[in-house]
Amino acid sequence: MKIYRKVRKRFVAALTLLMLVPVTLIIPTQIALAASEFTVNTGTVVVSDYIGNGAEFNQNLYASISAVDGITTGNVELLENEVKAMKPQIVRIFFDTKAFDTTNYPDYMSSFEKTVQLAQNSGSEINITYWHGPYTNVSQQMQDFANELYNLRVTKGYTNVKYITIQNEVNSTSITQTDYETFYRTLSTDLTTLGIRSSIKLIGGDLLYNNQQSWFDYMANNMSDVLDGYSVHIYWDYDNTAYAIQRLTDIRTIVDGEPMAGRKPVYIMEYGIRGDKISCTQDPGCLKRTSIPIEDTIINAYEHAWFTMNAMNKKFVATTKWDAYKAKYDNGTQYYGEIGSGTDGYPMKPIYDVTRLFSHTSNSHWQLVSVTGSVTGKLVTALKDPSSSNMAVYALNDTGASTTISIGGLGANKIFRMYVWNDNGDGGITDENSVQADSSGNITVRLNTQSFAAFTTLNPVDLERIANYKFDETSGTTGADSTEFVHNATIVNGTWTSGKIGGSLNFNGTSSYATTPHVLDPASPSNVRGFTAAAWVKLDNSSGGVQLILQQDGTNGKIWLCRRSDGTLETFLGGTATISMGTIPLGTWTHVGLTYDGTTARLYLNGVLDTSHNVTANSEAVGGMIIGADKLLGELWNGEIDDVSIYNRKLTAQEMKDIWNSGWWKFDETSGTTAADSNGYNQAATLVNGANWTTGKMNGALHLDGVNDYATLPNILNPVGNYFTATAWVKLDASSGTVQEILQQDGTNGKIWLYRRPEATLGTYLGGTPLLSTNTIPIGSWVFVAVSYDTSTVRLYLNGSLEASAAKTLQSETSGMLVGVSKTSDSYWNGGIDNLRIYNRQLSDNDILDAYRLGR
Repeated sequence: MKIYRKVRKRFVAALTLLMLVPVTLIIPTQIALAASEFTVNTGTVVVSDYIGNGAEFNQNLYASISAVDGITTGNVELLENEVKAMKPQIVRIFFDTKAFDTTNYPDYMSSFEKTVQLAQNSGSEINITYWHGPYTNVSQQMQDFANELYNLRVTKGYTNVKYITIQNEVNSTSITQTDYETFYRTLSTDLTTLGIRSSIKLIGGDLLYNNQQSWFDYMANNMSDVLDGYSVHIYWDYDNTAYAIQRLTDIRTIVDGEPMAGRKPVYIMEYGIRGDKISCTQDPGCLKRTSIPIEDTIINAYEHAWFTMNAMNKKFVATTKWDAYKAKYDNGTQYYGEIGSGTDGYPMKPIYDVTRLFSHTSNSHWQLVSVTGSVTGKLVTALKDPSSSNMAVYALNDTGASTTISIGGLGANKIFRMYVWNDNGDGGITDENSVQADSSGNITVRLNTQSFAAFTTLNPVDLERIANYKFDETSGTTGADSTEFVHNATIVNGTWTSGKIGGSLNFNGTSSYATTPHVLDPASPSNVRGFTAAAWVKLDNSSGGVQLILQQDGTNGKIWLCRRSDGTLETFLGGTATISMGTIPLGTWTHVGLTYDGTTARLYLNGVLDTSHNVTANSEAVGGMIIGADKLLGELWNGEIDDVSIYNRKLTAQEMKDIWNSGWWKFDETSGTTAADSNGYNQAATLVNGANWTTGKMNGALHLDGVNDYATLPNILNPVGNYFTATAWVKLDASSGTVQEILQQDGTNGKIWLYRRPEATLGTYLGGTPLLSTNTIPIGSWVFVAVSYDTSTVRLYLNGSLEASAAKTLQSETSGMLVGVSKTSDSYWNGGIDNLRIYNRQLSDNDILDAYRLGR
């Protein structure tokens, strides 16, 4: 059984605790363990259609009332991007009947429809709750509501509107059960007349605790023919979690005890955690106070994960967290500042990341499968795709201490992507990259207190990068943000050119720069995990003064990264200069990075920590980023900038080194047609023509048949002006008697990086002429091959030893890479290729030897 170990400092649960000391990850180790505590039974389905996990919107998001939250036309796009990036699987939106009163509430209807559009664009399925009565003319009101639903689904094309509830928390109102039934039957008839009833599920209830048995009984016995499901609301005090479990248990017992026709799916359409009440004019959630709002705490986020998993285990079909990012009620006595004012920053942490982790690691309408095993303080749930082998498993530690959780039934040697929430005690997501079950289908994970792990066979987007400008467009004035957040850059007088990775943006040193919307507030209370900024830069000409790489705009915006006149790297974060010892040379690509953890700014050059300095960052909640200039549009960069990234946490020193490296394909997947980049930077390999999997030198490997199998990689780097190294383990099953390729760059100027010649020697064609080894690649044995370049000399290695070297001049090429085939679709490799790595640096002779010994 494989165990994934983490050693962490103990996390102390406290309402006001938002940030803890970082801790250390230890590399996974294989050891022998007893039988697993939990078993995932993929053949036993307990819920055939699990809708998913999501959050609640409010119809007044775009209305004038929301201005009191700091949501204005100036920053609403930021909120929209955060919502879309959350990717909630189900969203609940109120429809306030005041929207029909356009005289007194002129923007309510447009606000509601824009909110539905936002949910639709987020890919969410949508529940709409008709709210606020009074129901003085049921026939007319339901007809008007039905017409609006038709307008949404048919006229506007918002086809994700799929669930309708009438009246929020009906059992706390004066509405009678018979009147409630009339509302639904009237609406059902109207929807049928409009031809959309079959595409909408009517969900009854939104029930609170009081008198819930009576309401369930009435709906089950009198409305089962018109209702498609029930909905409930569950709230509990953060220090009374037993109440939440009791509600879940009671509801499940009640519904399971109803007549068969009345045993409907149950949706949790609103739930949340209450904090301590405090003295406040807008009780209990106003922002002007000294205590930390419950919604900002790790406790809220952790109990959210804990509750969601308990609800899954009790067969509820959907969960909708009411404070995941935004809920604003038009009610002076009930104000919940779920995201806070503009000065608090977006998105809210850490509750946002919990919702995001659930929604990114599984898909809507998967099946909830049985998990057997019971250990106090440990929770495990599992979902699977009914039409493929994809699945997701969640494990949560509620023991109060660091512990291991062992899970079986996952499939022999099955590969998962593993994410851990609160791994560092900071309420954020840590990407642990690929993990593999052992030959018996078991995985054991060590989790810190109050953390949970998600294992998924999906390949989620980078969950921690919130802006990434690859500058690969080649034309136009927009630099796309490749993350989900869509913080697109506007380019002024820049030109497109070949870059370090694909294309890049060239800045002329006189008038070129790029601007972005607001991405991050360096000192926001919600930005508890710090941040990281990184980029590849190449300076063509020095101005003799400071030249900007990255600066935040706005009143308090500071210089994040710049080159000083002496060539050193500097950050002015917090109004204090932190200056590197190393320099950025002219004419050479250099990787620069800045991390900040709330206390210390750290500067990196080419993946190595150069210097650090304690600073207090200034809050800047409005200003966007400026690339290549300061905020007065002076001190302009003269040269190229490529692959600018901003992360919503401080990356570790190892992670900064990994960014500097380019790609790593372990080929351990065992199934499917893609191989993940184990560095975690979304550079997956694509398998073509039936290329498949085999046992490798280290775990799994790619197998190519020598006939037409191969794999493709995206562009990793441009050989011109760059240091780089490529390494791989290869095993040839049979010789074709001709050239057999291992790695080649595609495109007009793409050359063969590594290949086997007919006489069995290793070769490279970098520079347009062959460079050959003395020793040979035998048939049937794994050998380690490598090639490196330092902008002037190509070096060729076999089994850790330097075989040949020569001065070479390379040509520019920004196309992708081919594995096991030439760019003319011949010279196919016949055998295995394993652990392919491409580095953004030249490995030394000793580095190559160490890499060989590590895999030997």
